[in-house]
Amino acid sequence: MYAKTPMQKVILKLNKRNFPLSLARALEVFGREGDWHTKDYVSYVGSLEVWEINLGFLDGLKRNLPDAKIIITDSFMKIKTTHSKYDLIVVDNPQSTYGQNNEYCEHFELFPHIFRIAEDQCAIILNINTEPYNFHDDLSWWKRRADFYNTDHPQKLSFNQVKTHYEKICAQNNFNMKWSFLQKRNNFMYYLCFEMEKNKQKFEVS
Repeated sequence: MYAKTPMQKVILKLNKRNFPLSLARALEVFGREGDWHTKDYVSYVGSLEVWEINLGFLDGLKRNLPDAKIIITDSFMKIKTTHSKYDLIVVDNPQSTYGQNNEYCEHFELFPHIFRIAEDQCAIILNINTEPYNFHDDLSWWKRRADFYNTDHPQKLSFNQVKTHYEKICAQNNFNMKWSFLQKRNNFMYYLCFEMEKNKQKFEVS
């Protein structure tokens, strides 16, 4: 028996919750070369599309994910313009701030656009850092986290705080979070995985 990777543990938990992985149209938002964790779930999903901004990673993506649809694109632009929708969205976001002008931070700028590409029933996997390392040396990262999570202690997030925050974001965008769990990845890095369902209830205006 070999030790299961964190993503393989996520897959087991998704299966236990009867999420239809084998039928899922999956999207990897930040592909890199596909060798960090995408290889661990690609064989379980119905199909996989990968977005990656760096053309230099294309050969690696083709090698590691030969059956995936690979698109070299700016994910932050693509998510605002694509007409495609997905059943499983995986966001292996970088840490701290990044981009040409540090305009992005973690996965924050993907919201609320991520809801426009989600099917009415969709599972999302996010890269979550509960206790950033060397956080105090990066005031911009501190402020961006404080603003996004609406907290005065962004250096340490509780599990309940994380789950409640994303549940609230779902509700604000007309989705109900059905369930969620955190899977430890390394040190203070976790996968937050949740399934959400679009609220189709219509309210009459009197």
